[in-house]
Amino acid sequence: MIAAENAQEIQDLLWMDVYAKGAYPKIGLKLLERLGIHIDFQEGDKELLKAGICDFMGLNYYQSATFVAPENRQETAQTGNAAQVSVVSDVARIPTDDYYVRADNEHLK
Repeated sequence: MIAAENAQEIQDLLWMDVYAKGAYPKIGLKLLERLGIHIDFQEGDKELLKAGICDFMGLNYYQSATFVAPENRQETAQTGNAAQVSVVSDVARIPTDDYYVRADNEHLK
């Protein structure tokens, strides 16, 4: 279950929380920091993010995925009907192996 939660935090909420909550999620910032990526927030930036949240966000992207914890690849967790857009791991090519690993699921083929 933790692998699925980590996957959602990294893939969805890293970009979506900025729009909806006006702040980056802690796990996303920790991952970026661990990879040597530092967001140089200037004075007033966090207030600007908070002030610029959207009133409405519509998503029409549905994908089911299965994730496993890297420590024990036998434990699996599924997510479904959530916006599983791989913005961070697929587009930016940021490795997420310490947080989750995608796994094949014979029931989703």
